[in-house]
Amino acid sequence: MIFAYVVSGFLGFSLLCLIVWVTVTYKLRRMVIYCVGAPFSGKSKSKFARYFSMKLLGTGEMLRTIAKLTGPTQLDVDELTNAIVLTLAILRHDKPDLSMVSEDEIRKISEIQKIDSRIQRDSIALALQIKERMSKLELLPDQWVVDLFNAKLDLQREGVIVDGIPRNAIQAASVKHPDRIIFYTLEREKLYSRANQRAAQEPDRPDNDPSKYTMRLEEWFQVEEPILDYYRQMQIPIIVINSNGSYCWGVVKTIWALMAI
Repeated sequence: MIFAYVVSGFLGFSLLCLIVWVTVTYKLRRMVIYCVGAPFSGKSKSKFARYFSMKLLGTGEMLRTIAKLTGPTQLDVDELTNAIVLTLAILRHDKPDLSMVSEDEIRKISEIQKIDSRIQRDSIALALQIKERMSKLELLPDQWVVDLFNAKLDLQREGVIVDGIPRNAIQAASVKHPDRIIFYTLEREKLYSRANQRAAQEPDRPDNDPSKYTMRLEEWFQVEEPILDYYRQMQIPIIVINSNGSYCWGVVKTIWALMAI
């Protein structure tokens, strides 16, 4: 008898969880959500949105896609098409500095990727410049980032959770408006503590240099309030998640926030 109660209780709870998951997934798949917060604030937990069938878009992902265009290996058709489409999004408003790349480089890459160097010359040159900026840990111009995200969101209009944008109020005003903002917050001292811990664990990563992450954090402290003020003025709901505690607890709070939307 007790066993029957336990089983029926477990089945009832499982059914309830399934109903909640289906309901939340249906709601989230119709939304675009931006994850905003300082470096080391825990935004990476947003990747758990995939459990609700949402696609995660990030600045790094798109830039790496473009950088792959430069070789050294040939991309498959889908990867090549995606890289070219992303470069064309930027090229609509800006042109690469062709003086920074050689014709030999462009010709070599076009041979690797089996594309026409005359037609895709600007795309290849732009990819080379983006790759160089990434190697130096330099931020891209605001217009480039805005064009990339808007082009990507045009292709994936719903069920998207975005990490890495906006980085300032100009980008916030220029990119497509989200349905919700998830804002990860953490005290300044704890942000620096996390940065120091990661630098000690992975000293070979270029972005773990103290001067680099200090600059990134201080830049964020300057733009945080203008970004949030802009979205408040636009009356876009902001869900605040305090990133104190363990990684697992942060994941739980993120998933709970997604379910509560």
